Amino acid sequence: MSPSNTRFHSDRMHPDVYYTVIGLAAWSVAAAWAFFSGGPYTSLVLAVVTGFVVMAVGLPLILSRVGRSGERRRPVRYHDWAAGEFELWQSRLDGREAATQVVLPIAAAAVGMTLIGLVFYFTTPPGV
Repeated sequence: MSPSNTRFHSDRMHPDVYYTVIGLAAWSVAAAWAFFSGGPYTSLVLAVVTGFVVMAVGLPLILSRVGRSGERRRPVRYHDWAAGEFELWQSRLDGREAATQVVLPIAAAAVGMTLIGLVFYFTTPPGV
């Protein structure tokens, strides 16, 4: 097999996927604060939601940074990682497909939060 036919194999997500998830989570929290803050108890609820989002994004990020003992990984370009295969326990996925499956739910939540906030903003009477 020639080197041009070999595909990159990885069992870890590319760091750019984690950065994308962090950005989308921040977008979702910012949309919630921008559109729904204002009431006396609303800020408390939004603070709790922000804490949950920080934990939900922070824990996988911290776990991704934990390396196996003595292992040094060389940096890989996202293009090479996405063109390769992502190894799971029982199968392999295309890198692009794995990244899409990780990013799509949080992207849908961020876009959905923004759209719900816009509807709420334009349909709520002034002073409420």
